[in-house]
Amino acid sequence: MKVIYPYLRLIAVLPCEAQADNWSFEQQQRYFNILANCDEVIALNSQYTKSCMFERNRYLVNYTEYLLAVYDGSSRGGTAYTVRYAKKIREKILQLLTLIIFLKIALFGKY
Repeated sequence: MKVIYPYLRLIAVLPCEAQADNWSFEQQQRYFNILANCDEVIALNSQYTKSCMFERNRYLVNYTEYLLAVYDGSSRGGTAYTVRYAKKIREKILQLLTLIIFLKIALFGKY
């Protein structure tokens, strides 16, 4: 992707440095390989806290120009919270899940 769009930057915003501590070895390998390819890694907390995921999500809304939400419209959960928060801050949010469902139905005849 960077070859085609060299001006794009990949920045990982982690809720905490210890995010992957309890993951399987394979999950950790994939995670750290992704982080190694980032232009910048920002960890908002050193350890997990009850609020660190919400802090990360608010950070993403506050410090990005565009928000692409893969969201099913549910009223519960972290994505729902983040989309509600983003709607308070911004007017336009692209919700991708509706498009994905439409494409699956069009291509495969079912969701």
